[in-house]
This record gives sequence, C-alpha cells and structure tokens, in this order.
Amino acid sequence: MKIKLKIIPKYTGCETLEEAIKNRQAKELLWLEILLNDGINWQKKAPKAQFKKARIWFTHFKTLITGLTHRRALKPISGKLDYRDHRKFLEGLYFAAA
Repeated sequence: MKIKLKIIPKYTGCETLEEAIKNRQAKELLWLEILLNDGINWQKKAPKAQFKKARIWFTHFKTLITGLTHRRALKPISGKLDYRDHRKFLEGLYFAAA
C-alpha cells in the first residue's frame, strides 16, 4: 500500500515517505504531515520525534484541528510547543482545511 502524503508534496515535491525522510526540508515538515493527515498509521511509520511533536501540537490545538480538518484524534501528550513552528502550523492547517 502506497502512503499518500498531502502536505509534503506541495512544499517539497517529495511524494513518498521514504523520500521525505531523506530530504532535510521534507523531514522538517513531517510532524505537520502527521498532524494533518490521518489517512496513515503514523505510529508505525514515522520517526518517533516527529510523531511526538505532532501529538504535542494536537494536544494544544485539538479543537481547532478537528474542527477544520475532521482529523481523528491523536493520543494526548504533554509537552511544550516550539512557537518558531507556529507559522508552519497555521499555513499547513489553512492548506489542509481548504
């Protein structure tokens, strides 16, 4: 089964998870792909740090994310947000909701 990425191909051109993991720019966006693309079982496929980051962002913005994207819930996790990623989050959320 081929993994269908939604966010990363539009920003980097990487079409597969394998390509995304090897590409520095795409790898930096992987947490956003996990956060906004629930069509994949990320827990088994994504790097743990990226999956954890997505869960932290989901925990903080659950209502906003589910309201705009109808994403299934990620398991809540406590942690601090890196607000340097706030613009990426908003752009990705806007793109996914469109």
